[in-house]
Amino acid sequence: MPMNMLKKISDRKAQLITALAATELILLILSIPFYKMNGDEAWCAEQAYFMSKKGYSTSNLFTGFDLQNVRIVVQHKLFIYLGAALFRLFHFGLFVFRLIPICSFALLLFFSSSTRKHFFRIPAGCNLF
Repeated sequence: MPMNMLKKISDRKAQLITALAATELILLILSIPFYKMNGDEAWCAEQAYFMSKKGYSTSNLFTGFDLQNVRIVVQHKLFIYLGAALFRLFHFGLFVFRLIPICSFALLLFFSSSTRKHFFRIPAGCNLF
């Protein structure tokens, strides 16, 4: 096959995957308010809330257990710090906290694509996905 024909096929494939990913992201965001609340969400949201208010995370849910009502040392740092930043911007709320996995996924995509291009020296016009 000629090289330009392969490029057209890969461009169409990239456009299709981008369109499907965008559709999936829109559907995901629209479905967030209808999810049932999970216990882990409450715990992480509480930690992020206290991080935004006090500057460090604590937990009233686990008062008396391993001094977690004083300070939590082991935590999901990306979720807690991102949640604290979002709570400072948009105030405390379950919908705001549920945006954190979407933001985390966007960060993952950004860092993985820049790392892939840097370490594997993939030309700028060539998309793998």
